[in-house]
Amino acid sequence: MTLRRSSTADGPHPAVWLIFLVVLAIAGMLTRSWTKSQDDNQRAELQAAYSEYAAESDRTIHKADPSQEATDALIVLDGAKDVQRAPAAHGVSYLLTQPFPAHNALNQIGKQLNELGWTPLSEDIDNPGMPSSHVRGWTEYTDVSVKPSRHEHLWKAAWRDQAGNIVEYLLVYSYPEKGPADLQTVHVHGMYTPASVLGKIYTPPP
Repeated sequence: MTLRRSSTADGPHPAVWLIFLVVLAIAGMLTRSWTKSQDDNQRAELQAAYSEYAAESDRTIHKADPSQEATDALIVLDGAKDVQRAPAAHGVSYLLTQPFPAHNALNQIGKQLNELGWTPLSEDIDNPGMPSSHVRGWTEYTDVSVKPSRHEHLWKAAWRDQAGNIVEYLLVYSYPEKGPADLQTVHVHGMYTPASVLGKIYTPPP
């Protein structure tokens, strides 16, 4: 899957583009550990992209009106804490007290999406050919992009509806590598991408 920028005239709003840049950068961090030089470069790029996005989002976030499909697909489970919504990004994030591997949370999200007509995708939408967590379940890794480094457990997968819209969920347990394991609090992140935006920012593989 090759990423390309659309022209300002017919492409998505700059805030949408930057949102996807941030999401893809974060997804890259969550799938591998970096060397020191890679770490410095990637963090600098991510921080710059996020700063630009945050400034643009401040100007546009209140002008965005998420569709009903996006609102329904971004599920906030009972017991959620520190709920944060990003209307311009069609996203939601929150903390949930639920022991690893969060079977109840995943079952509830999957059930509600299934009832709304969403189909789980077996491949990672950011890495074609790589199985999503619908297939391989949780992954475990050390994130050396932060100091001190953290041990993390990641569940990452997406669903598609009949219109081609995508909703992706990331669930993460995170704790200091050398500290006690916190497998009771899970970070839940949901991101909705309309089909019209997907077609403008991605070029399908040949």
